[in-house]
Amino acid sequence: MLTIGRILRAHLHVEYYLTEFLRHTNPQLGDLDEARVTFNQKVTLLQRNDARIGYVISGMRHLNKIRNRLAHNLEATVTEEDANVFLQGLFKAFRDEGAKASGTQLSTAPIDVLEEFAEFASALLHGPSEQHSKAFAQAMKELSGSSEP
Repeated sequence: MLTIGRILRAHLHVEYYLTEFLRHTNPQLGDLDEARVTFNQKVTLLQRNDARIGYVISGMRHLNKIRNRLAHNLEATVTEEDANVFLQGLFKAFRDEGAKASGTQLSTAPIDVLEEFAEFASALLHGPSEQHSKAFAQAMKELSGSSEP
C-alpha cells in the first residue's frame, strides 16, 4: 500500500476509536459527527484524568500533523523525526517489551512505527469496558503498585 494510504488508514483508525472513547466517557457531548468536530478538537476533549490516555495525546496530535501535511503535499512521507515523536514513553516500553517477549525484530521504518503507534493508541481508546482495556488497567495498577486501577 502506498504511504499516503497507510497514513490515512492509521489516522482514520485512531479517529474512529477516539470518537468511540469520547462517546463512551462523555455521552452528554451529543453527535460528534453531526457537530463536525475535528480530530484535533476531539483530542482536546479527552479526559486527562485517565492516565492511559495521557500517554498518547502528543502522538495523536503528531499523527494529525502528518495527515495534515498531505493536504499540502500528496508526496508527504513519514520521517525519522516523526517516528521519534511516537517512540516515547509507554508506547516505546510496550513495543520494546513486546518484541523481547516474542523474539521479533522491530521495524525501524518510520511508516511502520506510525502504524504501530496508531494500533497502540486505538487499543488504549477502545471502549473502557472492553476486556483488553480491563487487562491494561490491571497492568497499570501492578506497575504503579496501586490498589486502584
